[in-house]
Amino acid sequence: MTRFLFVVLGVFLWSTGALAQSPSEFRDYESDSIQYSSQKVPPGRFQVLSGQFYPNWQPHFGKGLFPLPKYYQWKQRLSSKGFDYLVIISPEFQIGSKGGKVHANSEQDFIWQWRVVENENAYSKFLFWGLNIYRFTDVTPSEMSNAQGLTVETIGGADARSFWMLGTFFFEQALLRQRLKLRIGHLFTNLFYATNKYMIDDRDTFINGLLNAPSGVQWTSQKSLGMMVQYDTDKFYGIVGFQDQKSDPRYPSFSSFAEGKFVYLAEVGFTPNTSSINASGKYSLTFSYNTKDTSGPAGYGLVLNAQQDVSEQVGIYGRYGQSFDRFTDWKNTFAVGIAYNQPFGWHYDQISLAYLQGNPSNTNLSKDDKGFNFYWKWLLTYRMDFTLDAQYYFERSKAAETDSDNVFLIAGRLRVIF
Repeated sequence: MTRFLFVVLGVFLWSTGALAQSPSEFRDYESDSIQYSSQKVPPGRFQVLSGQFYPNWQPHFGKGLFPLPKYYQWKQRLSSKGFDYLVIISPEFQIGSKGGKVHANSEQDFIWQWRVVENENAYSKFLFWGLNIYRFTDVTPSEMSNAQGLTVETIGGADARSFWMLGTFFFEQALLRQRLKLRIGHLFTNLFYATNKYMIDDRDTFINGLLNAPSGVQWTSQKSLGMMVQYDTDKFYGIVGFQDQKSDPRYPSFSSFAEGKFVYLAEVGFTPNTSSINASGKYSLTFSYNTKDTSGPAGYGLVLNAQQDVSEQVGIYGRYGQSFDRFTDWKNTFAVGIAYNQPFGWHYDQISLAYLQGNPSNTNLSKDDKGFNFYWKWLLTYRMDFTLDAQYYFERSKAAETDSDNVFLIAGRLRVIF
């Protein structure tokens, strides 16, 4: 089965490359897309953010489904008054070479932002993100990983059939020419700490759980009540914050927060910009400390994170996470990869390949998870993209001693944005 999947993947990638976009097609489409620009929107107090959904490059299927020009012009007028929102629907599936397991789920997101004040010196805004994950198949993400003999989450989602969650809801105040930022509310650590544009989340970049979340920060409470302060300079930044470490991540808990069991976080980062080759980078060190509570001892974690664009098309990235004294699934994780942007002239598409390795905290497991993850993302229409994801593991932490096979998983993900 593994050989068959490799053949299918190879034919598919070859056929896609044969459909490369020519420079003349891009220039023709660039002029045609002017009708989707936000230049005719009456000026307001706020910058129009919805213009990002009017790209000046050609998707694979042209304007395709859901052009809805009147609707998006209305969204731009709304944005000029400080209100922005997104509705995202993203189904995905995965099949593995072991056990014939198939998993499929869909995530529905609603993101809303209200900019109360905005000028060159300061802004005030509220941001809300709510989500639902629905599982179509009987096979859960945990069962999918276990069937392949892996500790790593090979796909996102939830073991529950239907799962609702408050992703985040906070107030943000920026001062001092927007260099100083204060955030308070129900915070999501992965939005702010050890961020990497090439390893964002399972609905944008890699489906693999080890590659889309920063281990060493992730094992803390990801979504909870807290506060953080960030200060940015031209090339450096710093963040300090704390959050409730023991509340239910699905919703804020004031009673849990009042118990005073917090996770403390800090990050320093360097953001160089090499203008001579139009390349930028980000390098960060993140520290987290959990206090002792009923669920475990005190412990801390470190994350080294890096991304560097070496040209407009090529970027390299990596992340190392280490936990000490207090663990969830991992003692340490490591990932390094390379991304190729705008393949074959398609300006939104992206190809990425990463090596990953995770050392499980379960003392009964003597091996690591080691393998490679590849994905290719295509912009199908203005607001729809499709991603093909393939994972290959040559060492598996949960594999039986008599099972020396390598495993291969293939997945597909569709994302529609309104």
